[in-house]
Amino acid sequence: FVENLPEEQKFELVAINPSALLGPLITKSFCTSLEIVKKLLENSIPGSPRLQFSIVDVRDVARAHVLAITSDEAAGSRFLVNSDALWMRNIAQIISDEFSPQGYSVRTRGVRT
Repeated sequence: FVENLPEEQKFELVAINPSALLGPLITKSFCTSLEIVKKLLENSIPGSPRLQFSIVDVRDVARAHVLAITSDEAAGSRFLVNSDALWMRNIAQIISDEFSPQGYSVRTRGVRT
């Protein structure tokens, strides 16, 4: 895209590509990654299928953006941002531990896929 622009309109571009984003929200906007948490909290799935997700904390993605802005070497690059992989059942347990005191009942048992 940038390469095809007239010279006077070109700019430096850095792509930050995170895996599934988890972490605290600062706005009411909803991202696709939160669909995992939403479905677990609403019990809209019968349990935890044997799925594994690559995850990253939203604060780590914010740090990656700051580094991309402040680093001259980042221009023209793409960065995959990931920290770990968790099974859906592990994510369900973490959500259950955090939100059960608030009245949520999260299904943590596995289901056959």
